[in-house]
Amino acid sequence: MKCCKLTWLGVALLVAVGLLLAVGPVIGKQDDSVASDPMMEAWMKAGEPGPHHQYLAKLEGTWKAEVSFWMYPGGEAHTHVGTMKNTMMWDRYLVSDYEGEMDGIPFQGRATWGYNNISKRFESNWIDSMSTMIANGVGTCNEDGTVFNTKMTMYDPMTGDKKTTRDVFTIHGPDKHTMETFDKGPDGKEFKSMQIVYTR
Repeated sequence: MKCCKLTWLGVALLVAVGLLLAVGPVIGKQDDSVASDPMMEAWMKAGEPGPHHQYLAKLEGTWKAEVSFWMYPGGEAHTHVGTMKNTMMWDRYLVSDYEGEMDGIPFQGRATWGYNNISKRFESNWIDSMSTMIANGVGTCNEDGTVFNTKMTMYDPMTGDKKTTRDVFTIHGPDKHTMETFDKGPDGKEFKSMQIVYTR
């Protein structure tokens, strides 16, 4: 009986080895075909993290946010202090979670910021606890990644129409950066509507 069992075990091993030898070259060919597929190559190249993603990674960490905003030109500044926590996701996207208050009301917000290798533009969005819309942004940066210019598109609650604001994001050093938002007043002229100073 032992001899019989060993014989069957030997046959099974031989069959398994034979299958591996037969299927192995086919699997290898499939891998080669995937690697040489133009569409797959394009997607892989487009998804590679690069220098622009490293610019975003420098902003990781927890930051004190000193916020000032103006509802209209020459108006009184509303100020509050909050906390922004920035985390890189998959080495490609900067996810920013904000917590603070706005005129005594608890306020939370989240932004996602990335660089699109295809369009060669930074793309972002913003949501918060005091609205129901998603603001979307597209922008560029200078050569060393210290100044970012973004145009944000959203809906104006007063008119119901789409509007665009301009953001300037400046990195002053490893422990300080600022964001300035410029809107248009009733006369159509641009004015600074918000400023945030981030420090750690």
